[in-house]
Amino acid sequence: LLECVLAPDPAPQWQRLVAALARELAAAYERIGAVQGHPLSSNLGEPEAALVSYARAEALLAPFESGGDEETLLRVASVSLRRAQVLRARGDLPGATVAFERARAVGERALGRTDSREAMSLVGEVYAELARTGMELRDRSAEAAAARAMELAERLLARDPADAALRQNLGSALNALGAARLGAGRLEEAASSFARAVEVRETLVRDRPGDVEFRRALMVSYGSLGDIQGYRPGENLGDVAGATAAFERTVALARTTAADDPADRRARFDLVNALLRLGALLTEASDGTASALAHLDEADHLNRQLLAEEPESDRYGYLQLALDRR
Repeated sequence: LLECVLAPDPAPQWQRLVAALARELAAAYERIGAVQGHPLSSNLGEPEAALVSYARAEALLAPFESGGDEETLLRVASVSLRRAQVLRARGDLPGATVAFERARAVGERALGRTDSREAMSLVGEVYAELARTGMELRDRSAEAAAARAMELAERLLARDPADAALRQNLGSALNALGAARLGAGRLEEAASSFARAVEVRETLVRDRPGDVEFRRALMVSYGSLGDIQGYRPGENLGDVAGATAAFERTVALARTTAADDPADRRARFDLVNALLRLGALLTEASDGTASALAHLDEADHLNRQLLAEEPESDRYGYLQLALDRR
């Protein structure tokens, strides 16, 4: 079929048929990649295998991208986004930035042809990720990316204010805006954005307590809020009590998810991170040493298990250094 399409004058019906087939196969590889090692999905801890799956998806889509319809363009953007997220988790920020920019460019092309919910949601997610990565790189474009994510999220939510997925989109955009404001040194504004994200996501978890992704998103927002309240060295508001409460909520959420699926490395990584933050914060309190050590010991035990399973992981290695220091 591919030979028919790539011939000098392929029949239009063949072109459409094989483009649709390529999208389906690419979507399958994208789903496989998520299970293998996508850091924002429940996964098996195999990020290199995930990158191979995403590369196969991109190769399938490549012949149809230049003249592709919005469905093809959105699939290309989605695969590029997922690959970028894996690269960032592996510590390759330059490679991740290139992939995020590709997802943005292709996604905006698709938005030029359709304002569908799928297109706006995907492109909004790309801009939120660009904002977070830009903040890590101290890139001044981060806030503009966050503003674009907010614009798309609010436009979508206006169509259906009760829709849970659209409320989740708004929470992601608010978190991205908080990260961008933090990168610009505007701590009060950043805290306000993170607090709004917590409010949005608490209602989602209240409505759907069994939804793992909603629960994790809430955990991320609490972690961001606690960081800026009293944890980030030299970049916090001095509210240690508020930070402690936020981190305690983060640990509770992470512990529930890890208990639900002990094989999920993402869930165990989240729990390690939450325990480390709370333990490190408690070491600063005169009466918190014993509790701090209990949290740090548990985190150390869990992270050493993760390192044994995936010794080349930058994320687990970095956490181990932080744990050893504490």
